[in-house]
Amino acid sequence: MRHRCRRLGAFVVAAAAACLVARTAVAATVAFTIDPAASTFTVGGTFNGAPLVAQAPGTAVVGFTGTLNVDVNHANGTLSFERATVAALDQPVDQQPTHPSHAGANYGLATAGGQTLFAIRGLDLNLVATGAPFNAGPPSAAQHGFFVNGGSLYYGPSSPATGFADLHGTGGGPAAVVGPITLTQQGDLETLTIPIQSLLTPGSNAPDVVELTFAGQLVATRPVPEPAACAALGAAALAPCAWRRPRRR
Repeated sequence: MRHRCRRLGAFVVAAAAACLVARTAVAATVAFTIDPAASTFTVGGTFNGAPLVAQAPGTAVVGFTGTLNVDVNHANGTLSFERATVAALDQPVDQQPTHPSHAGANYGLATAGGQTLFAIRGLDLNLVATGAPFNAGPPSAAQHGFFVNGGSLYYGPSSPATGFADLHGTGGGPAAVVGPITLTQQGDLETLTIPIQSLLTPGSNAPDVVELTFAGQLVATRPVPEPAACAALGAAALAPCAWRRPRRR
């Protein structure tokens, strides 16, 4: 029994150490799941100089989904991830103008008087980070990239749409402002927050001029073991060794 407990104790010490190292590793790639309830972006802007508003309450804002595989360097306070795509959810009901081959709209907008209606469909974002700081100042353009990967803007006085603008490739470069990025932990949940705001200026049907504001944040989480959990794991494994049969006199 004594030798068995010694072997078990050595194993538990190694396992607990690995548990703690996993929490404080200098660099480790971990998966963060984007929370669509917290990862919302609002769209506004102008059409030929006229301000745009929501078609109906809530149609100018929507959540996003996806996964970020992040290489976190705690020692340097930086993070990196390869190009990731996050997608916008659809509104509960389709927006005007409808499109025969593209059901479901991410956003529904309109000019203030409702003369022109706008529907954004198939919107997703492209992000990349290389040594971007967290819990510090905002990253530089070289440290964090952003642009609209895909999406279409359909507009007109009613359905079907009479105007179209391709959103692909918009919003990047000097128009994009990213950060400051934060990485926090509460209990056994680690949260990564990336604020983003940009101006989308897609090419549209001449002579129309469309400018869209885009602002919000990505909030992604992952579960992490707490130090107490690591200790509890070891204590539970060694519990049988705490009881020993009394010696006979």
